[in-house]
Amino acid sequence: MARSSSLGSGFKNSRVKIKRSLVRALALGELATRVRGIDRARVGLGPTDCLETLDTDVPLRVLRITESGASGMYGQWEQNKSHMYLALLSIGFTEKFSGAGGSYGYGKAGLINGSRIRSVVAYTCFREQENGPGVTRRLLGVTYWGPNDCAGSNHPGIATFSRGSAGAIRPFENDEADEVALA
Repeated sequence: MARSSSLGSGFKNSRVKIKRSLVRALALGELATRVRGIDRARVGLGPTDCLETLDTDVPLRVLRITESGASGMYGQWEQNKSHMYLALLSIGFTEKFSGAGGSYGYGKAGLINGSRIRSVVAYTCFREQENGPGVTRRLLGVTYWGPNDCAGSNHPGIATFSRGSAGAIRPFENDEADEVALA
């Protein structure tokens, strides 16, 4: 997969074929099923969103943000030293030196609130690091809902689109990340 994109940033309305591919690739049907059994307002969702129209020809509106010339979200995943982990899963912590700017992990709230279904998918490319040999690309999706009860079980409201199993979050890496990004 090419590591640069000519598609640029901005809102995109998907065509039906692309929408179906996105719905399938990102398992949005699972979110649609889940939202039917919970109080939408309690988890931070509005009264309507794309989860209600996944099976229709209504375009899926996607915000794509492309950054170039940066270092990417590199770092060792296993010890939560990854910039991707810190950006998507950490709140109230920063490794930046005092006065460097930022909002201690709370800045992601603007990005999350920009999504009507409160979901973010990040795909990043970076140089191979000594503490992560062989890894140069990662993809991780996160849905940020409030705590909820669904099907008789309590859920913290945070769900990931990843290759992890119960209790472990593992982003897609390298070729697998590329394949999911292309899908």
